Amino acid sequence: MIQKIENCVVYWCTSVQPQEKILPQVIEKILMQRKRCSILNQSVQELEKWDDRLWTFSSKSFLAHGNDVKDDFPKDHPIWITQSCLNQNDSYYGILTGYVHQNEIDLYSFPCWIWIVKEEDALAFQQATAWVQSKKWTESWIWVYRNQRWEKSVWIKATSEAEL
Repeated sequence: MIQKIENCVVYWCTSVQPQEKILPQVIEKILMQRKRCSILNQSVQELEKWDDRLWTFSSKSFLAHGNDVKDDFPKDHPIWITQSCLNQNDSYYGILTGYVHQNEIDLYSFPCWIWIVKEEDALAFQQATAWVQSKKWTESWIWVYRNQRWEKSVWIKATSEAEL
């Protein structure tokens, strides 16, 4: 079990920058850091969508990954797509793409959390906000696509060491 959560990041996806484009880009950055990630709490339909997308998102490359429908050994895969909210492949990042019932999440399974939220999914954004506020993490950011570029802002910040 991980003792300290380092941060939470939200990507606010729009029709100009949809989840299908953002998730593979975020995963590429994670792999460049030589870290692992898990895409969590996916229905079978979503799992298959992400499975296809990660193989085909670029004509120049693909993101090798595994999932709990087709593969048996999560630890063999730096990217794991799963229907659960468990850290089955020793990931550094837990990635959520929508609303998840809080009882399903083991908060301490991942040092860093990433929410990739569709702009029309207000419930997932509200959940992420409430979750971050209740945990008093040292850092949390939100990335929003404006004026043809991504802007990073402090999302929710602890105001004193006593809050940490």
